[in-house]
Amino acid sequence: MVKRMSEKYQKLIKDNQRNRKILIFSALIVLVIAVISYCAFYMISKNNQQKSTPQTENSQEVSKYYFKDSKYEGIASKFIERKTKKEEASLEIPVTKNSKINDFINKKV
Repeated sequence: MVKRMSEKYQKLIKDNQRNRKILIFSALIVLVIAVISYCAFYMISKNNQQKSTPQTENSQEVSKYYFKDSKYEGIASKFIERKTKKEEASLEIPVTKNSKINDFINKKV
């Protein structure tokens, strides 16, 4: 009877150890998946923040503004040129004597 009891307890101990190993392994897998998911979410949100922030004036190397008269009466052209390390942009905006038209153009640009 004593032998039978000790065999039972040994079997219970082995089962308990196996269950504990399975539990630890499962917890490790869940932890690794959580860390990878957090890193991916952090990188995606960081990239979106960088794309949505406008350029500051410190990052612009050259910015020129000048006006020229147009061949049309009462209309001048405002030229804006910006040069950065990555790109060059030139913009011509018509300027009239009518403030409503100028405001409309500025909103669209």
